[in-house]
Amino acid sequence: MAGAALSPGLAVVRAAVEQPDGIAMTFVDYSTDRGGVTTCLTYRDLAERIAAVAAGLLEKTDPGTRAAILCGHDADYVITFLGCLRAGVIGVPLFAPQPFRTADRLLTVIDDCTPEIVLTSGKHADAVQELLASLRLAVLPKEVMLVDQIKPRSRPALPSPPGGDAVAYLQYTSGSTRTPAGVQVTQRNMVAATTQLAAWMPTNESSRLVSC
Repeated sequence: MAGAALSPGLAVVRAAVEQPDGIAMTFVDYSTDRGGVTTCLTYRDLAERIAAVAAGLLEKTDPGTRAAILCGHDADYVITFLGCLRAGVIGVPLFAPQPFRTADRLLTVIDDCTPEIVLTSGKHADAVQELLASLRLAVLPKEVMLVDQIKPRSRPALPSPPGGDAVAYLQYTSGSTRTPAGVQVTQRNMVAATTQLAAWMPTNESSRLVSC
């Protein structure tokens, strides 16, 4: 893969130039229909939405600050994570509050990483606001951004994302045996991981990868 040496965010940008109408991602949602509701995004679509999220972030905060990702595990999650990478904002991948899942881990991690921004989607907005209201932080996140309501823009001006040893995102441990601990994953780590994955699993334009 020619794009393996690029960070994921920039790899999507290049793919949008080289094959704009190629399918970048297909998400099948079974939450409302047992047969599944399919959403497809081309590389152009994906790049535009990533750029819109990145531009929205940089209007509210600066590169190097932290943003908690409280999206459902759907297309918005992928777009939001890549948008953080494109903006140079340190994403903290978490999950949307759910009735059947305790909020203790979310509260603990948010308390530890003190994000300036919280990213979620419209369908989880009320649950996220309720979660944040239960926090006892001296400084609460200053903004909740609904990523599914950010409209793509015409070529937003974005700075080059950081590289090398700049922190790309914080990965917290599960916390199953102790308090969750955050691990700093650098841009260099991400490039190395994608390069190794590409070498281990050669693909071509007709390949399809499935994640469950």
